[in-house]
Amino acid sequence: MLCINGIAKSFGDHCVLKDVSFSVGKGEIYGLIGENGAGKTTLMNIISGLSAADAGSFFVGKEDLPLKRVGYLPDIPSFFDYLSTKEYIDFLLMNTRKTNTKRDQLLTLVGLKGNERIRIMSRGMKQRLGIAAALVTNPDVLLLDEPTSALDPISTSKIEDLAMELKKDYTIVMVTHNMQQ
Repeated sequence: MLCINGIAKSFGDHCVLKDVSFSVGKGEIYGLIGENGAGKTTLMNIISGLSAADAGSFFVGKEDLPLKRVGYLPDIPSFFDYLSTKEYIDFLLMNTRKTNTKRDQLLTLVGLKGNERIRIMSRGMKQRLGIAAALVTNPDVLLLDEPTSALDPISTSKIEDLAMELKKDYTIVMVTHNMQQ
């Protein structure tokens, strides 16, 4: 279970997050919904370790949350676009004890073959590659920041179906500003 307790963050005099608290269990998807500028991505950056909170804490179960236990798909993921999907996941696995089997499992899970060139992939395919990348460390918590932003309806449906499949094994926090999802 992911527990967020009293997270606060300000930028100068502008308070972005004030006393944010919630919990979400394994096998659940928690949706952070709000308008642009509401602080959703700021909270994701805090949980992922990319930014520090001014106050509050977050835990997995009763333990402090080590960053390796969090997988994060940012709103607009960035890749080495000269690589193939297989080469990119191999790069991420390079300093782990994982094998090519893990790479193939991740790519199959997100519906990629491994030979796709990142440079010419659609945004939906890149979002799915980003999810595979977020899962490389086998995290407990998966953070998905606007995973369906700017996607066509078919790609959006594929990402939503993938999230539903992943919730069996992960605690998922998903951000959106789209109230229709």
